[in-house]
Amino acid sequence: MIDLVKTMNDEEFVYSVNPNNFVRMIINTFDKGLEEIAKIPDIEPKILQDLYKSLKNETYIKTPMKPREKPLIPDPAARPRKYPDENKWIWDLIEELREELTRGLAPL
Repeated sequence: MIDLVKTMNDEEFVYSVNPNNFVRMIINTFDKGLEEIAKIPDIEPKILQDLYKSLKNETYIKTPMKPREKPLIPDPAARPRKYPDENKWIWDLIEELREELTRGLAPL
């Protein structure tokens, strides 16, 4: 919740919470959702125990993860050949979401 309050000298109005905190909170919720999805156990080894006899550990489904830093586009002519980060789309999605939320703060 955000409130509009007057300053001590009654000259201007300010928000009780910095609106940028809302952007951070939404992005953190998105990141936490990705982390929680990565904790979903894979049921295939439990169902097909004959095929997975060597697996004793709990395995988890393969999920997309947010890269730690902005993924770079590799040079296709470089040797050995490097491939783009498969999770670049998540980075792009989060950055687009951050930009749109920040743009939505402008009217405030």
